[in-house]
Amino acid sequence: MKDGKWERTKLAAGSPDPWPKSGASDVAVGYLQTKTGKERFLATIEPWHGNTVAAYTMQNKEWTRQVIDSSLVDGHVLLTGNFDGNGNDAIIAGYRGRGTSVYLYRNDGKQWVKTPLDQGGMPEPAARSAISTATGGRISHASGPRRRI
Repeated sequence: MKDGKWERTKLAAGSPDPWPKSGASDVAVGYLQTKTGKERFLATIEPWHGNTVAAYTMQNKEWTRQVIDSSLVDGHVLLTGNFDGNGNDAIIAGYRGRGTSVYLYRNDGKQWVKTPLDQGGMPEPAARSAISTATGGRISHASGPRRRI
């Protein structure tokens, strides 16, 4: 806010592909422990209901895009959270297209590591149940707002 008014600030453009395969739809904020404290990252599904999970980190005062998965089909679920209590947020992303699946992405300090929570055929309500199970019941609804746990 500036002078009591909201300001719009472009953080990143999302997928650089030409329209209509550009930009991003779902966006979630997460945090990773670093030597100097916590570092914020942005997780996205790109483009709108797209196939890509990307993570953005701040480097030289600009958000830098890293594609961590490009296998989604009609991406539809995205959230971040410290699901295992290790101080680092992970990303959960799922899709509703052919082969509906839900994946967990953890950063090991060097790269994002993908772990399937469900592969092939889980409808969206069941995906929410899988996410709840994977997080020890701490998150019960994947399409709701991000919850800090």
